[in-house]
Amino acid sequence: MDKGHELQVEKKTLRVKSIVGEVVSQMEINKTLSLEEPVKNIRDYNMDVIVSSEETEVIEDRVMVKGLVYQQISWMNEDDVCKQQEVDTEFTHYVDVPGAQPGMDVHVAARVVDVDFMIDGRIVEEKKLLELNVKVFDAMQVNVVTDINCPNAQVETNMLKAENIIGESTTLAEIMKEYTFPETVKTVKDVDVEVMIEEEGVEILTDQVIVKGTVYMDVYYVNEEDEMKHYDIEEPFVKYVKVLGARAGMNGMVETQVEDVEYEADGDQVKLAVVLEVYTKVTECFQISVVTDVEGEGITVEKELLKVENMIGEQQTTYMFDGDITLYENAKEIMDVDQEIQINYQNTSVLDDKVIVSGVLLQQIYYVNEDDEVCQKTSKKEFMETVEVPCAKAGMNASIKTNILDVDHELEDGNTITYKIECQIFVSVTETTKMYVVTDVKYDEVSEEDKKPDKYECEEWPSMRFYIVQTGDSLWNIAAKYGITVADIVDANDIDDPDLIFPGQQLFIPCRKRGQ
Repeated sequence: MDKGHELQVEKKTLRVKSIVGEVVSQMEINKTLSLEEPVKNIRDYNMDVIVSSEETEVIEDRVMVKGLVYQQISWMNEDDVCKQQEVDTEFTHYVDVPGAQPGMDVHVAARVVDVDFMIDGRIVEEKKLLELNVKVFDAMQVNVVTDINCPNAQVETNMLKAENIIGESTTLAEIMKEYTFPETVKTVKDVDVEVMIEEEGVEILTDQVIVKGTVYMDVYYVNEEDEMKHYDIEEPFVKYVKVLGARAGMNGMVETQVEDVEYEADGDQVKLAVVLEVYTKVTECFQISVVTDVEGEGITVEKELLKVENMIGEQQTTYMFDGDITLYENAKEIMDVDQEIQINYQNTSVLDDKVIVSGVLLQQIYYVNEDDEVCQKTSKKEFMETVEVPCAKAGMNASIKTNILDVDHELEDGNTITYKIECQIFVSVTETTKMYVVTDVKYDEVSEEDKKPDKYECEEWPSMRFYIVQTGDSLWNIAAKYGITVADIVDANDIDDPDLIFPGQQLFIPCRKRGQ
């Protein structure tokens, strides 16, 4: 609390997500498609744009966006038979965002604006126009004034509701263990590692976060008969992460990345060492009254423009995928399945008190056929889920995160795989808010000499002089300085809103007649 000439100022330090920049960019994708048969006409295009959050990267003053255009094309062949074919197109696009720096957060929403094509037999020359909405955030620390106690000061306040970043931490988790395999291992060829955080796997305590998860390892090895084999391992882990300021009841977010994998085989014993990078962030939603302006004799203020995401609400739900996949041929066994959930922000929408979440479940299935060959099948399943978020309104922003909790695949009837996949969907709804907040207040005593009106008296009315507005100025202190009224300045400059003046703005200062 600062005190001076009966001026008392209360402040609070916040760490908030500030919007560095928001840019809408368009890109054109030209592609030659070769369909299964000669095409008579295209009946329908069904396209989704999926942005890869893992590969999208913020660099200096730019954002590199990577993604996939997933198409389902319905067309008529020369016998008027309706056909359908799926086509995927990967893309990379750079978007200029001044002020963007590595390490900042980015959110990208994409949609297809237009599609044009020309047909020549089985060949379709296609031109797609994509629109990308790129928003870059930065975690900034700002000292805001929350209250002023000063006689005759006019104080304006506003409510700020946002997400306060309590702390972040990146640490390593090591899993080293020896496993007994069902047979002698001649050579380990490869180890695929996937990390899943449990449904209630993030617990916030005082100054620390407990992270619980499971490491899934698919080990591919060669036995003594030179046969390629596969062995599954599930290894639970617990990691304690120190985050100063964390307290029970706060929100925790965890992201993991595999840093290193090492292995060594000795007979039927295999030593595995996995190193994980665990990133943890603790946040707290808050609502606080902040000072947006102060006017008073001798008072100057410092302000900062906050462009933040005003937190409206957060909710989570559990979603179950189930279905079956038909393989190209009969399979002897399933070797591995990679799954990923991608959100389609083009079709995800915020409505009154709810969010419609749209996305696709991608699965890469590796299996062994009857000729002992390793084959691959790609499966895609679209989904749509409604998540209730009180106070959400159309036009607000939605951020979606997913977490796969449980996976089950069964091989049935030779070439059919049935699956059940349980996942969590986290929805955060925000509203972009621009607000000038007062970061400091100072008291500059006005001398008796400066207060004398005759210092600025003129021979005639309405003689004029100029004044350039400085940072922290208000019409009240400018008028007091020159011994005139706010109304005098407003009338002389045709000002519509006395609260809106800007540094660098030129004002006419009228002079009073002698004796007035």
